[in-house]
Amino acid sequence: STSKAPGSSTASGRLAANSICVRLREAREARGMTPSELARQAGISPTAVAYLEKGDKLPRTDTVERLARALRVSRCWLAFGDGHKPDFNQQSGRACGTCGRSAED
Repeated sequence: STSKAPGSSTASGRLAANSICVRLREAREARGMTPSELARQAGISPTAVAYLEKGDKLPRTDTVERLARALRVSRCWLAFGDGHKPDFNQQSGRACGTCGRSAED
């Protein structure tokens, strides 16, 4: 028997949370931001950033959009890992191969 994470409805939900948490932390650290700085720029609480980075919660669509804009990455990459991985040495992210949007759209 496999155990599910508290608050997750399925094991796959937990995997999705883990995936986004890895990309969120990677992007934040690559941008040289603290969790508090990211929270301020995205307009969410520092506690929310901590939960998301630990994989304890999945973000709502509007939260993904706020985080992606603050981190200058595509929403598709942040949420699903789709499209091109951002080149964190550039000022802005490339357009997503799935939806065609960049972080600035």
